[in-house]
This record gives sequence, structure tokens and C-alpha cells, in this order.
Amino acid sequence: MDRHILLAAAITAIGVAPALAADVIADPDFPCEGFCAQYNEAQEPFKIFGDTYYVGTTRLTALLIDTGDGLILLDGGFPAAATVIADNIAALGYAVEDIALIGNSHTHIDHVGVIDALQKASGAPVAASPAAADAMERGHAMPNDPQYRDTEGYDYPPVSNIRRVSDGETITVGDTALTAVFTPGHTPGGTSWTWEECEDGECMTVVYADSLNPISNDTFRYSDNPDYLDAFRTSIARVAAMECDIAIVPHPELVGLLDKAARINEDGDNPFADPMGCARYAEMFAENLGRRLAQEEADQDQDE
Repeated sequence: MDRHILLAAAITAIGVAPALAADVIADPDFPCEGFCAQYNEAQEPFKIFGDTYYVGTTRLTALLIDTGDGLILLDGGFPAAATVIADNIAALGYAVEDIALIGNSHTHIDHVGVIDALQKASGAPVAASPAAADAMERGHAMPNDPQYRDTEGYDYPPVSNIRRVSDGETITVGDTALTAVFTPGHTPGGTSWTWEECEDGECMTVVYADSLNPISNDTFRYSDNPDYLDAFRTSIARVAAMECDIAIVPHPELVGLLDKAARINEDGDNPFADPMGCARYAEMFAENLGRRLAQEEADQDQDE
């Protein structure tokens, strides 16, 4: 089916009229090629539940929350995703200029790169953990990030006007109370976010759980950083224990988000509702971390 027909159908199903996209300009100093181009493929926006919508690309999550008094945007993508996200916001009948707050999961270019352009278009402040704010202001991962690389290709447009939030702090915008839950590990400043959505008398707790993937550069070893490892394990346990009716994550395929979107209106049940979603997500990466540590031990034994 033609893309524009699909988009019109999505808009009709949501019940809003398309708006004109804001004049959002992707930073020309950050071209989108190779890996970036694969992850920047346009995705039709869709409603998840209540006033929470998906406005990201096919491989990178960006969420929009209509609070009744301004919009909250969580994450984005590579710098080149600025126009994709702006178009998706407009397709849902909203305006980038109405974004009142921007939040972030972690400060790698594929999630934070777009924030500078959308902040400039909206004037919205950014909410981030102190460690994440330090990296965002710098425009590059900090040296204590397991994936830190001091090379080109990992920089992103620096972000200003950042509100440093504390663990467990709740920010209220309109009718939405957004709570920050610090989940360091994938990055030192990793943050998950949770809020409540209601629709037709039913309320659900939505969790945007940060990445828990224990990957790194070629020199970082989790077993050589016990304090960091302990914090990572605590983060995994926190996500597993969270009240979580709907689990959303930075890479949508890890919870089958787009597959669930394809089942919207298929029957009377909301395909995104899954009270075990956060626990399964955490369990998957607890196992991954265990395998990573076992590999580090085997590598060390081989070197001795």
C-alpha cells in the first residue's frame, strides 16, 4: 500500500488532522550514511496508549506524550532524524513548537543526536541525569562510558539548557507526572522513565526502560570495574521490579514494538499491554551480562 495512504489511515485511526511540519533542520555536519541510514528509515507514527505516541524511526524509539499542556518528547535518533521526527509529530496533528520538555535514555549519538535540533525548534529544556547532562553538554560520551571512543563518528551536536534531575525525581507537565529512574550500566548516566496513561477509564503504567546491553569498546572490561558492574546489576534489577504495564525501550525490536503496532485494531485488546514486559527485558540482559563476564574470564585465562 502507498506510504501516504498508510499515513492517512493511521491519522484517521488516531482521530487527529495532520499539521504542517516545523522548519526543523538536521545538522549538516553530521551526515547520515551506512549504519545511520539503516537506522534512520522513516516509520509511520502510531498511538501506544492514552496520549503516548511513537514518533521514531524503524530502529530507534522516540516517544511523544500529550500532557494537555504541552508535549514531552523522549529520545530521538541520529542528528539526521530531526526531519523524520518533526514530520511524524506533524502527522499526528501536533507541532514541534509545542514540545515543553525533552528527556533522554542515554547519551549515544543514535539516541541523543537529534535533540539539539528539536530543542532549537521548540525552545524546550532537556531533563537528564547529571552524568548524562555532562556528556550532552560536551557532545560526546564521557571517558567512563564503556563504549567511549575518542574518534570521529561518535560526536553529536552539543545540547544546552539542561535540567539536571535526581534519581526518583518527578517532573509534572500538564496532566503527566514523569519520573526519572536512574539505570546506569549501558552508559554512566542511563535513565529510564515512567508515567501513567489512562484511556476509557483504564489506566496503565508506561515504562521507557533504558538500554541494558553490556557492550563496550575493545578495552573496557566490566570485571575490572566492580563498582560499575554492581551499579549495572542494580539497574537490571530495578527495571525487572518496576510496575510496568507497557514496556518500551530505545531499540523497538527488543520488545517487538513494531510487531505489536501491526496488531493495532486487530482485536479488542491493546497489543502493547504486557505486565511482564519489563521483567523479560531485564532477564534477557541479565543473561547477556553473565555471558559477557564469562567471556571476559575466558579471555583473561587465555592471556595468562
